[in-house]
Amino acid sequence: MSYPNVARVGDHYYLYEKESFWDRKLKKTRQRTIRYLGRCDKNGRLLEPVKPRVTSIHSSFPVGPLGVFYAGARELSVVDRASSILRVPRPVAQAFLGLGLNQVVHRLALRRVADWVQESPIPAWEKWDVSHLGKGDFEGALDALCSISETGTKQEGGHALQDDLTQAWRADTREPAGYYYDFDTTKVRFYGNTLPYAEMGHASDRSIRTVVGFGLVTSRVHHHPVQCRPIVGSRSDMISVDETVARMEAAGVKGVTLVMDRGMVSAENLKAVRKAGYHQVGMVRDGTEGWWEGLGKWSEEALERPEHLVVRPSGERLYARAWTGSMLEQSQLRLTLVVDPEEKENERLGRAQRLRELQGNPGKLRLRELRQELRLQDPRRKEGHVPGLLVGSAGRRGFRVDPEAVTEDLLRDGRRLLFSTDSSMEAEEMCRAYFERDAIEKSFRTAKGPMSLAPIRYRSVARLDAYATVLYLGLLLWSWEERKLRKKYPRRTLEDALWALRDVSVVKIGSGKTVREFVTRLNTEQQELMVLLGGSSVLPAT
Repeated sequence: MSYPNVARVGDHYYLYEKESFWDRKLKKTRQRTIRYLGRCDKNGRLLEPVKPRVTSIHSSFPVGPLGVFYAGARELSVVDRASSILRVPRPVAQAFLGLGLNQVVHRLALRRVADWVQESPIPAWEKWDVSHLGKGDFEGALDALCSISETGTKQEGGHALQDDLTQAWRADTREPAGYYYDFDTTKVRFYGNTLPYAEMGHASDRSIRTVVGFGLVTSRVHHHPVQCRPIVGSRSDMISVDETVARMEAAGVKGVTLVMDRGMVSAENLKAVRKAGYHQVGMVRDGTEGWWEGLGKWSEEALERPEHLVVRPSGERLYARAWTGSMLEQSQLRLTLVVDPEEKENERLGRAQRLRELQGNPGKLRLRELRQELRLQDPRRKEGHVPGLLVGSAGRRGFRVDPEAVTEDLLRDGRRLLFSTDSSMEAEEMCRAYFERDAIEKSFRTAKGPMSLAPIRYRSVARLDAYATVLYLGLLLWSWEERKLRKKYPRRTLEDALWALRDVSVVKIGSGKTVREFVTRLNTEQQELMVLLGGSSVLPAT
């Protein structure tokens, strides 16, 4: 720990910053001077800050975003928690912090992280001896998060650490006890062929390639991560729900409502969620039994009334009306019929254009396309399938438009069906809960954009499991700082704020025979952001 030291020379007093350190060679504690601060009075109050005569610039290190995220890590006691939960020495926990900061600031290769940490102010902030820091220290941190013993036993300390950090942010932010979680998955390209998690599957760009998956659960209000874990690349999103619910139960998370994408909605998943004691809000998948009938429950006049108007978090206006009914093999399910007026108008215009083309002479190729788009009715149509607008008939084309089917299709334009297992929820609350799930998609965009989640190059199951906890820490630090920013600037993004801080640097300058540290002069915006986000607390004295 550093401490101020007042030295008297003649009739004057001078203030220094010193620290104690362990001399390995002499095997005793010694003191050393970190920096000279300037003239002071006998009580240590600074009278005249040092004004060095600069003869050369020693080095410059960008510290704006790094200082912000380190401040968040210190507020969350990341190092202390990692050391306690993983039962490792403090340097190992500090290496884990270094991996998390690298993830959220740079995403350098593992072999380069040690050099980056040594050049950064992190060792000074952490009082961390990095004189012999190397790649092996960070591999040791990953082993502490997840490793496989010689007998094949998998040690997963990362899960416990994620749970502990989740409890930490929940205690600080005081999110409501019944708040919602969003759950989603993403698939990331994998380079290699030795990782069991990596299999052929759909990548984020919809191409088929070798991918690994990540499942992420975030909170509704502040979008903090609750859990992050890898999943097999070929596994469908629906299969991942069972494992996620089991992990949340093991972590002691209770009294919440899961909000999932409709790709994960199924009768089996709904039963698993309810069995665990959770509620679920979601969108009924197209083709579900009873779905088509539910879309047509009310006429436009009965649904599109002022009392049924709701506003999405994004500002878009919808009409929504709820009722209790049966669907997804559940007898008492709260259902909400939602219509988006803009989407309804677009669908009607598109249909009108296709029907007009059909009245003319579109040509053989286009006629085949129109037949597919407008759908030829199948007398064996199963319940829940969308009926076609065309029926077979005698003549050159072999089909004609069914006016009654067009009327039924018009009624369902722009409509979607939401559900909730909580029978007390009303239409507006269900809409707000479901459409706020855009937050988790934003979390994945953050992970794959500013945090550079991709490509994955780890070659073992243990390494990828460990990396999931590093990713969790990066997402937590990101959302933690974004929460601070949104309190004052609700519409400003953290990425924009970090861009404004990109040229804040710690500069080491030479003055005579000494080298001193100074932070570059901050403009008004930078000063405000550093104070708001907590970064000013770790900057060196100017």
